[in-house]
Amino acid sequence: ATDVVTPAVRATTNRFGGMAQLSYFFPLWEGGIEPAVRIATFDDAAHMKDNGDVSIIHMGVNWRDITPGVDLGAGFVHRMEREGNKAPNDTMRLWAQFNYPVKR
Repeated sequence: ATDVVTPAVRATTNRFGGMAQLSYFFPLWEGGIEPAVRIATFDDAAHMKDNGDVSIIHMGVNWRDITPGVDLGAGFVHRMEREGNKAPNDTMRLWAQFNYPVKR
């Protein structure tokens, strides 16, 4: 079991974060293609330069209704630690979504 312990010194921590996303749906005969990009940033302690400062870019494409009720997608995630230890942890991802019952 994991216990969360309150720190002995209480202090205000200023955090900052934001996210923006852009996508567009191109209709095809039965479904469509939807490319998308998302950019996010988060600083867990704005007054410190530490390992909690991260930015992430997601880029990908979804094929909506490749067959009725099935979506497929692929994407790339680029993670940038802005301070401290920087790890090469970019990822390629594949995903599927199933909608049941299929509504037409």
